[in-house]
Amino acid sequence: MLAGHNIGPNVLQKVMAGDLITATADYYESSAGGNSANVVSAVAGSLLEAISGSAGASSLVKANAGAITNQLENLAAFGAAVQPNGSNPGGTRPQAFITILFFDERFNLVESGNGVTQYQVDASVGADGRSFDPLSAKAPKNGYVYVYLSNQSDNPVYFDEFKVGIRGGNIVEENHYYTYGLKIAGISSRKYGTADQGHLRNNYLYQGAFAELDEATTPVVLR
Repeated sequence: MLAGHNIGPNVLQKVMAGDLITATADYYESSAGGNSANVVSAVAGSLLEAISGSAGASSLVKANAGAITNQLENLAAFGAAVQPNGSNPGGTRPQAFITILFFDERFNLVESGNGVTQYQVDASVGADGRSFDPLSAKAPKNGYVYVYLSNQSDNPVYFDEFKVGIRGGNIVEENHYYTYGLKIAGISSRKYGTADQGHLRNNYLYQGAFAELDEATTPVVLR
């Protein structure tokens, strides 16, 4: 990323608790120096674009994307995740990172446990560059994962071969109900199938009992 471009390639995906997220990238750098005051805003703005264009984000999240990212931009924990060494760190090590952030169903930042996982580039790199050690984290709860590359420094750091993988856990669906049995859609979750899976059927619901639900008429959505 060139000077002044603080957010690089990124991806937003729907996840279920227990899904394993992996990420890595190669990097080539010049030198450390200076710090951009706009990095938190840049990451929030990139996240806004990711939410708006995501097939996995719920309609409720998309409708409130602006309010969500504005709130995150003013959240201390989000700022600490984006710039973990502070707004004006010293030293010669570039403030460039690969980061995994987790959010719950309502897009609140998961602040504890595996909510934030990241690596920083090394202080010096040879002409052939270097790769991040594979970064991995399990989704602590149902919601979303945002993986991105960033550079808080004013001097350029160049990234290549950005790769993100998701290995599904055991949860396909999680439902919550009102007293008389109606599903609470706002806090219920269902895993999105990959392009080769299509619509995921789940015929075993409450306490593993077979559900006589005819999902054959449900439109198949490839996400």
